[in-house]
Amino acid sequence: MTTTDSLRIVRDRAVALERQLDSIGAVGNGLGEKYRNLDLPAAVQEDLRQVVHLRNRVMHDGIDLNPADLARFEQAADRAMTALSGRPGGRGATSADQSSGCGATLVALVVIVGAAWFLTAVIHHPLVDALIWFLALLMVWGAVTSKKKK
Repeated sequence: MTTTDSLRIVRDRAVALERQLDSIGAVGNGLGEKYRNLDLPAAVQEDLRQVVHLRNRVMHDGIDLNPADLARFEQAADRAMTALSGRPGGRGATSADQSSGCGATLVALVVIVGAAWFLTAVIHHPLVDALIWFLALLMVWGAVTSKKKK
């Protein structure tokens, strides 16, 4: 395997892990900071520490990994990705938290729109009607975007 191939493998796996960490709410600059800011099992932390160490050697120090180190990097990256994918918020996760609340959001939206329609039918003033619909739109926007953040 050429230096370019191992460099590409290391870079692509590290980027994929960083994206996975982002998807579960990690914050920080770079892979190392992101995983350290999460409460992860010790085995996952060790795998990520190893990935970061080997990635830094390749990307920053310009060292070409020998086949054994590259295999060790790939195994650690695979184990970490598998563990992170199973966490809530990860791409592989399907939890009750992600699907719960959809019915409540629908009910809230119907109530907001119904109340706005009723108030505009009763009040009959163009400026007040516009204000009511604007506020209803803001509430609907808030209800919809709050579900996306969770």
